[in-house]
Amino acid sequence: MLATEAAFQADTAAFLDLIESERDLLGFQLSRERALADRLKAQAEIDRLRKLLRENADALEGMLQMADITSQPWTRTIETANKSLAAVEKELGDE
Repeated sequence: MLATEAAFQADTAAFLDLIESERDLLGFQLSRERALADRLKAQAEIDRLRKLLRENADALEGMLQMADITSQPWTRTIETANKSLAAVEKELGDE
């Protein structure tokens, strides 16, 4: 854009070239802003899913504790759920 503007001022580029250069610049800026918005939406969705996963894991553990279930199969289920939660959070990258 700056090069086209300088060329226009030096009378070596047409006004149409200047307008096209400005349009291209605005197009790139718009694309950048859209990409940023998409990134923020995706991050919000990841955060929502992470929260939901934690809440469900906490609720399951709480229900099992209230029922006083201490048998080996349930203990393994809780351990497996906690490992799965840790793996998902590691994959998502806790921020």
